[in-house]
Amino acid sequence: MSEQHTPTPWRLGTNNCVVSDTPVHEMSGSEAVEYYGGHLIAESVVGRNARRIVAAVNAVEGIKTEDLEQFVFALDTVKQQRDQLLSTLKRIAAEKPYLMHDDNQREFLCYGVEFNPCKEAREAVESVEGKG
Repeated sequence: MSEQHTPTPWRLGTNNCVVSDTPVHEMSGSEAVEYYGGHLIAESVVGRNARRIVAAVNAVEGIKTEDLEQFVFALDTVKQQRDQLLSTLKRIAAEKPYLMHDDNQREFLCYGVEFNPCKEAREAVESVEGKG
């Protein structure tokens, strides 16, 4: 179990540093509230990265750091599954069916012998569900 991080909200201080209303006793300069615009958490950060740090930390308020770390690993798997399903859906969407007639002259769409969109979709879903 990791130590508890500085409580939120975090915000941008002066010169793109990251600050909080809570003192960070281990951080040299944390008490220079007037200089930094709050209790210093991080400095020497470019503005776009400081904004992202502040937004990310505040967005996950209440979620344990360990849970966030595990989520990152799970997210990779979810992205791979998404990509696999999207690829299959694109193949199905790109397939051009052709018009046929049954014995009663009813029209229906037919796909080539090598391509079965329902089978392709089932296989993709089963793979994501761990059954394929």
